[in-house]
Amino acid sequence: GVEISLGEGTRIPFLSGHFDYVVSNLALHHVLPELRPLCAAEIARVLKDGGRLVYSDLFWDVAGDKEDLARCRDIIDKIVAYALYNLEIGAYEMMLFLFEQLPLHLSEKNEYVTVLKDWLKPLGECGFADLEVITPPHPEFAFRIITGRKA
Repeated sequence: GVEISLGEGTRIPFLSGHFDYVVSNLALHHVLPELRPLCAAEIARVLKDGGRLVYSDLFWDVAGDKEDLARCRDIIDKIVAYALYNLEIGAYEMMLFLFEQLPLHLSEKNEYVTVLKDWLKPLGECGFADLEVITPPHPEFAFRIITGRKA
């Protein structure tokens, strides 16, 4: 009973109330910041009443302009920590990939800095209830999971 479909989060090609669950993993940080409210509304639209959202992504702790020192340090610290962890567990290619991604996150080239409030606010405004943030092991890597229920 699982449907997997590729598409854009701002134009989900399904009828309203179609899904019991919407799951997103490491995708919504690619949504332009100004389109996040539209994307949140689309997720709410395609969920049945009482349907659940499970959204996992990178969430930085510091927002700011591209050249903001604290923002840059937060991104660098988290990506380097995750890259070194991958090196230690023998995931050499993943370590290299993470270091390739670092300049993209810093310069926001299709990798838009996202802090939790950037999604919690629009999701709440679209009628999601019971929004919860889960921090998986290794909080120093920036991964967080937002869950919620369409009221």
